[in-house]
Amino acid sequence: MLSQIQQMRLDYHTNLLVNELIHIAALGHLNIADSGNRNSCAIACDMTNLMAQNTGIAISHTGPTGDSQVGTMFQQETLTFLQCAVGLLQQNLLRTGNFDWAVQRHIDQFEQYQHINQYSIGGQNAFLLADVGVYNVKPDIVFFRTPITLSHIGATGAEPVAQYTPLLDRSPNNDGPHILMASISCKLTIRSDRSQNTRTEAIGLIRQRKGSMPKMVCVTAEPLPTRLASIAAGTGEIDCVYHAALSELLAAVPTHISRRSKSIINPQRTMLDILVNGRRLRDISDLPFDLIL
Repeated sequence: MLSQIQQMRLDYHTNLLVNELIHIAALGHLNIADSGNRNSCAIACDMTNLMAQNTGIAISHTGPTGDSQVGTMFQQETLTFLQCAVGLLQQNLLRTGNFDWAVQRHIDQFEQYQHINQYSIGGQNAFLLADVGVYNVKPDIVFFRTPITLSHIGATGAEPVAQYTPLLDRSPNNDGPHILMASISCKLTIRSDRSQNTRTEAIGLIRQRKGSMPKMVCVTAEPLPTRLASIAAGTGEIDCVYHAALSELLAAVPTHISRRSKSIINPQRTMLDILVNGRRLRDISDLPFDLIL
């Protein structure tokens, strides 16, 4: 099974390169690098070269234009990988249940957040939402579970037990709300504004829920460890950050660097090790397993 996950990860990298989501942009720098940061450019180059070697795909000199288009494509490629990988885990009975995926779906459509609808009445929803601090966000990718029908467990509905759990669908037409299991934010690269956006969205999901808290994760291909730390460091809002190519990133960031004829510890590698060893940064191949915990 792990060999199949490995192949899916390789296919994921292939799609990122074939669809030119990662490509050589202006001035010869990779589009995932900060052209004004020498460390970012060097690490991105080495990491992407390893991806190209492993997949046999050449790095393109052209790519999609516009942040929104790139973001949508990265979101879709990540979704495809997760659907295939989680489907494989379900086939091997690591987790049973009727799970599904969606993109850009408002959270008020899920069981834990249906109460948000009450703030959208009377045509004054904007003022009410502002007053109570409720925001009906649309995560990039959502992973959710369909409730179990009473007939599935041989119940009639007359039993005076388990009447309030959202896992059992007691609606007349078996169309009860889905249960949100995970909110997945997809950011090809990390910048301060994108980092803040991801944290703000996670805080809203945590505070506004009524019931179990979904997993809050972020997927990125950001090459610079100190930038990764802006979203991965600390605990509370984000459960974990998953890198699209962590193995390649680890190989691309040297432990030591040479400066004025001296070998010194590389602060970027130190930060990367802190994030990995501190269980704040994992590989994309870890995410399917963590989603079904």
